[in-house]
Formats: sequence, C-alpha cells, structure tokens
Amino acid sequence: MAEAASAAAVDQAVVAADSASTSPSRVSILGVPIDTMRRSEVERRIAARLREGAGSLLHIATVNPEYVVAANRRSEFRNALIDASLFVPDGLGSSWRPGCWTTK
Repeated sequence: MAEAASAAAVDQAVVAADSASTSPSRVSILGVPIDTMRRSEVERRIAARLREGAGSLLHIATVNPEYVVAANRRSEFRNALIDASLFVPDGLGSSWRPGCWTTK
C-alpha cells in the first residue's frame, strides 16, 4: 500500500516537473539549486551527453527536501551536491512551486 502511495507521489512530481516552464532555468531553495526545465529537456540533455561518448560525465542530482537540509548542515555534502550538472526535483517537496520558497 505504501509503495502505491509513493509511486503516486512520484508520478505527481513527474507531472509537476514536466509542466514547468519551457525555458531552462534554475531556482534556489535555501541555497540548493533546482532546475525547473521540462522533463523532456532533462531527457534531451541526458541523451545528448550519452551521444558524446566516453569521458563526458553528467552528474545528476535528484534533489529532495532531505538533501536541502543535509546540504545546509554538512559542507562536504553541499560541495558534492552543488557540483552537479543537473538538479532534478525528486518528489513533491522539491518540485511544487519552488519559486514560492523564501527565507526570512
């Protein structure tokens, strides 16, 4: 039962990510970047990198709320995370209206 609920949440996150703006852009949630491009653009970038062949590394970070918290607590994790090429939202917590997140 929990797996079905988890799959439904992932499906909703995919829909949210795919319905984002058509122009690739990046937002920041508490200092952690998240790309707001469509899923099709993420797939296009992955395919392009695969066509480039050996020696072409593509570091993809699947950013979720736990990563955001960890990145703000541990500098080693933050440094590894922000070194990624793509920052794909992982779940509703990091894909639902990221532009509305603010800090005080």
